[in-house]
Amino acid sequence: MPFFFEWEVNLKKQFESLFTSSGPSDEKGNPFVVTMQDNLKWISMIDRLAKGDPTKHDLIYKMNYIECLNILSFWWHQDKMEDQIRRQQNLNRQLR
Repeated sequence: MPFFFEWEVNLKKQFESLFTSSGPSDEKGNPFVVTMQDNLKWISMIDRLAKGDPTKHDLIYKMNYIECLNILSFWWHQDKMEDQIRRQQNLNRQLR
């Protein structure tokens, strides 16, 4: 197989959700549960640090990695705490 076609096949496999209307599926054609692909998690961290502004990604790449990890760690704990509060509020509403 010529290089270009191998490249195209690999590209479509790595970014399947971008090149199919329904996203990835299993061998039987059933859709997978949508989760963040492991190879895309890093970009979600960069995007969150840039507050969704792709023009700021270069600034994030220049930041000290310990600073980035500290901010991401803080946000992770904050998200977990907010999720816990939200679940508790939902449970309280169901018990009323």
